[in-house]
Amino acid sequence: MTADPGRKPLPKPPSYRRQWILTGLILTGLVAWIVTHRGHAPEQEPTLPPEASHRYVDWFVLLGLPELPGDLSLAPEYPDRLVGWLTALRREGFFIMPLNLAVDRLEQGKRLPERTVVLLFEPGYRVTYEAIGDMLEALDIPAAWITQDPGRHVTDRRFLSAGTRARMQRTGLWEIGLRDPDREAFVLYSVRPPPLHSRLHTWAPETGRSGINRAGATTLKRLNANRAWSTDEFVDRLDAELPIQSSCALTARVIQNRLWGTLPRLQDSRPLDFDLAADVDQYVAGVAWLGTAGLPDSEVTLTVRERFGQLWLRFRSDIPHGHRVSVGFADDQVRVDVQEGDQNVRRAVAPFALASGAALHATVRLQGRQLQVRSGDQVLLALDDIDVTTTPAAVFEMSVTDILPGAALAHGVELQFTPISGTAVEPVAGVTP
Repeated sequence: MTADPGRKPLPKPPSYRRQWILTGLILTGLVAWIVTHRGHAPEQEPTLPPEASHRYVDWFVLLGLPELPGDLSLAPEYPDRLVGWLTALRREGFFIMPLNLAVDRLEQGKRLPERTVVLLFEPGYRVTYEAIGDMLEALDIPAAWITQDPGRHVTDRRFLSAGTRARMQRTGLWEIGLRDPDREAFVLYSVRPPPLHSRLHTWAPETGRSGINRAGATTLKRLNANRAWSTDEFVDRLDAELPIQSSCALTARVIQNRLWGTLPRLQDSRPLDFDLAADVDQYVAGVAWLGTAGLPDSEVTLTVRERFGQLWLRFRSDIPHGHRVSVGFADDQVRVDVQEGDQNVRRAVAPFALASGAALHATVRLQGRQLQVRSGDQVLLALDDIDVTTTPAAVFEMSVTDILPGAALAHGVELQFTPISGTAVEPVAGVTP
């Protein structure tokens, strides 16, 4: 069939190629904007308590929270226990802050609220986030999530995908950190919107055992929380970390079958007095207060309702380096021993009539080279030539000992600890309120 020469050709259909390209670009940009900005918190620091009602300091506590237990029988208890811990933190006046922000403030010469705590999860398993992620976000609690290097997430399903980590960061609560596989360090990205602020952090060798991080430190220390701790044990262990700033009572609590020296909790109906008793097969029982570290000069007022054996108060005690000043009450005497290295020297002995089992009341003051021991208004002993090396790790300790196993006892102990101002070891310069 031939075409009709008189018929006009049909017009070409219209091309919408440019319109489709433009529409695709608009949709792509819109999706990118939503993905980038959805859920972003405003770029602002959390509201800090006013300095008129809150003491500010040059340190914070870094707390490593446990992962979801591998034992499936314990896993159902994990979220509830974590909620109990975090609720107690707020009830006890702790201020929860992102890690990069806490470090930035100290580097800028600013201080932090006295009970500032930073929360951290590492190695950041996927099952842990699935168990507690929504809960922390509902409680509006910031935390750092430290996980493996990016390459591990491609083949290892134990860790979160890049997409999930990005969604966490968009909440404005999670700081995401990626471990450096070549050293004990990680790069942490802040909760602030893009361009993201990142920092390289390096762990201190003793990380895991203590969580106090002071201004000027070049590495981070972390206290690892034990998932078996009750809420009371959790708060007591944190309070045991806090550096003492002013005169306060000292107490002791049992945490996982071990006696820890700690501070009284803000919301606690338990009595402050405690017992120090040797186990049936031990000759000595002792307790130390971590919060007294770096305070070599202090005054301690002691009351003991009942005592059996020798009772010793130890000042500036740094056992690894062999430094301490010991004041002992026993055998109708008060004694002073000074230890430097491997050598322990008895420096003074004075009479002090005190029958076994009787109550003990005494005050010991150590300032510089001067030591005074008194009971009420009576000065029992005074020295002005105490020369003991003091270190930032030196703490105050108490112990009881007896020649018979299980006999040493101090019952109903009450302690008031007063640091003498202006004597902290190695103060940090350049930090302002």
